[in-house]
Amino acid sequence: MSGPLFTAILSIILLKERISFYKWLVIILGYIGVIVVVRPVSFFLDLGTASALLANILAASSIIIVKILSRYDSIITIMLYTNIGIALVSFLFNIQGWQLLSLKDFILISFMGILGITTQFCSIAALKHSSPSFVAPFEYTRIFFAIFIGLIIFHEIPDIYTVFGSVAILSSAYIITYLDSKNANTTNDKIKK
Repeated sequence: MSGPLFTAILSIILLKERISFYKWLVIILGYIGVIVVVRPVSFFLDLGTASALLANILAASSIIIVKILSRYDSIITIMLYTNIGIALVSFLFNIQGWQLLSLKDFILISFMGILGITTQFCSIAALKHSSPSFVAPFEYTRIFFAIFIGLIIFHEIPDIYTVFGSVAILSSAYIITYLDSKNANTTNDKIKK
């Protein structure tokens, strides 16, 4: 869940975006919430941790690339090329492990595909209409939804760390939305004058 931090950093470097001190504080608040929920026992950089960090850096890079592409291409075009590329690469990596799916697996995978494409469409639309540093902290809300799904489907009761961490995560998403809407209103008022 360090993706929003990397997205903010890459927004500064590649998009020349200016991120206020308060927005940095809110991004860090969300990240602290993630750390409280996860409660890592150590920050030793083993292969798993290094892989997760690399994945987050690559995901942040992808968000920046989508933001750049959204200036020139439609959402559907970006999604089409992205999914064709993913399908080709996935096919090459799985060519030897190919097997026929059962009907149940086919239905589940189809449902996952529909949800994935819907998520991708919404993410690209959000990036097209706002800055990556604004959109990135909303990734933290995934933990809240994972807790809710765990409670409803798996009957997992969240502990106190999960509750406090989730409050920090949701607070950061709310505060960043509030700050950006306040800045947008101030800018619109100046334009009108």
